Amino acid sequence: MRAAVLAPLLALLGGLLVAAPASAVTVTITSNLTKVREGSPVEFSGKAPAGSTVQLYQGAHKIPTPSTTASTKVPLPAATTKATSSGTWKITIVSAERAADGKKYVDGFRNYRVRVGSTQSAARQVNSYRPVSVSLSKTISGKKTAVATNEEIYSRSGITFSAVLSYGVKGNPAYLQRRVPTRSSSGKITGTQWATVKTATTVSTGANRTVSFGSVSTPPGRWQYRVSTKLVGLYAIGYSTTPAVHVVSCTTYPSRPAGIQPAFSNPGAYSTADRTKRSKALRDQLVKTICAADTGAELKLAMWHIDDDGLYKNPPEMVNPILRALDYVSATRKVKVSMVVDDSTGKQAYTTEWLKQIAARNEGGYYQCKDACLNERELQGDNNLLGDNHQKLMTISKAGKTGKPVTVVSTSNWSYWQLRDYWNSTTALWSDDAVYARASGRLNQMIAAATRTSTSQAWPNNSGNDAIRLTTTGTTGLWVPTVANNESAGSNTEGSAKTSISFSPTSGYDPILDRLNSYSCTENAGVVRFAVLLGQSTVGDKWVDTVKDLKSKGCKVYVVMSRPIPSGGHVFGTDKPTYDGLKKQLGGTTYLRCGSYIHTKNILFDQATSRGDTNYSVWTGPRNLDWSGFNISDETTLRIRNDAGVYNKYKADWINIWKKSGSCSGITWPARQ
Repeated sequence: MRAAVLAPLLALLGGLLVAAPASAVTVTITSNLTKVREGSPVEFSGKAPAGSTVQLYQGAHKIPTPSTTASTKVPLPAATTKATSSGTWKITIVSAERAADGKKYVDGFRNYRVRVGSTQSAARQVNSYRPVSVSLSKTISGKKTAVATNEEIYSRSGITFSAVLSYGVKGNPAYLQRRVPTRSSSGKITGTQWATVKTATTVSTGANRTVSFGSVSTPPGRWQYRVSTKLVGLYAIGYSTTPAVHVVSCTTYPSRPAGIQPAFSNPGAYSTADRTKRSKALRDQLVKTICAADTGAELKLAMWHIDDDGLYKNPPEMVNPILRALDYVSATRKVKVSMVVDDSTGKQAYTTEWLKQIAARNEGGYYQCKDACLNERELQGDNNLLGDNHQKLMTISKAGKTGKPVTVVSTSNWSYWQLRDYWNSTTALWSDDAVYARASGRLNQMIAAATRTSTSQAWPNNSGNDAIRLTTTGTTGLWVPTVANNESAGSNTEGSAKTSISFSPTSGYDPILDRLNSYSCTENAGVVRFAVLLGQSTVGDKWVDTVKDLKSKGCKVYVVMSRPIPSGGHVFGTDKPTYDGLKKQLGGTTYLRCGSYIHTKNILFDQATSRGDTNYSVWTGPRNLDWSGFNISDETTLRIRNDAGVYNKYKADWINIWKKSGSCSGITWPARQ
């Protein structure tokens, strides 16, 4: 290969001097002198009689046959050397370097000769090209307005590029290029290369040699662009800077979703060191659901905590894709986005600014409840028992091009760690009008609560949605909704509805523990499975009593809960009296385990009946089994009944958590507050 390449070059460049053999001088060019950029070194080497003086001359411009008369050759004073004892010599010059006589050694097309005494070599041509400056500018339409370090756009054809070149005349070509991946024959990415996506020519001369590429279609993803030129006259290939753009897409489900779709984080599938591979199931479900929003839909959201990926160093992105999806449907589909958050979200200035800009479009709104929304104790001047807006609830009025709504109930905040490293779940209910009506009405109430500045302002009771009509509990400062008919206190019937949704604070009925207390497993063996973050206080005691009652009625009960998690200056977890009670009722590790970062609040029940079928129930949502979550904070509890497919997905997730958990021994449980 090397011989095949060098042979033509040696034949072209020659090296024989027109002189007597005794004083023969050969010239060998050891660098590619046909394309030398100004400022680059140019090396000449060859053979001459030992000790002889070798002088490099720069010839005239005339090509291809330069004049050989003395008047057209300029000796280069600094380009002189002596041949070594072995007869070799080497001279290196720098292109565009100015000599004492003001001449440039290399300037455009030049010819060089070497003289030894009265003998000179044949002429050799060197082409030196001046660097080209390319100034690139771009105009982006459909650009997101949030604070961002890289340019994010929502339109595939939203970029217009233009450039100004430092050389040339009208009609000179320029090339817009995009860096694209290179692939092997098997499709594996092996690297990147610059590919030309558009060609245009300069439209004017003089100081403004401008070229416009017009609108450029760009696939979704992160891309680099540049403008390049080709050799023209004495000028070299030039390149612009390489700005990056991020074309944001909004990818929804490949087919119209239907029914109940749960998703689980499953962090235990990967080792701690393998975090970049951890499941993105929760993130992807949220993104796809938001991206299913139809044009002109209304999206409402209540969340305890939202932060952005900029707070963390480890990939991949978890929260920002969700925020981009919100931004996308707001900006491109005119979706009205209204959100009510807890004050913990406001600690991330970047996130808060982004959310506010999203909500400012289409008559949406950004609201904040400093404490619980449905708790007006602070407005009454009482700063005790204020609770939190602990919701993880979202509704979309029409989605999937069905004209039907979707409701999402989650156990996870929109947090990098919770979406990726904690055990969590989300549940999307498609075309469930009853659940949507209650959830959407509840969000309306929370938004209204966030705008109240005094207790004299009336609450909106949503007269068209009596199921969540608010009533006051009197002097407690709480406003509570009614519960679904088939979840009401003392109800002896399950009703026909497969799904029901209820909210805290409540008027006294616990939609989880009170319902479980009504079950019996004496006819056929039934199993109750808890996978929860914590239990505390009087609700923790009620949980222990419920476990005792279920066991007395023939049920097997399994509990897996999170180890206490440090939170600020205290430890957050099940309090010691609740743990001691559970341990006593469950008899140790056979039915009781503890795991790391279990943030789910999922409770499962199944029992075979005399009818030959099975009674399945799943409870999920943000609510913990603690006094605050039941009595004073804003929470949601979703119940799904007699759907074997959905139940088995929750059961598989429960089994994953159980297998990754272990003994609770050696743990110091927090004291009861």
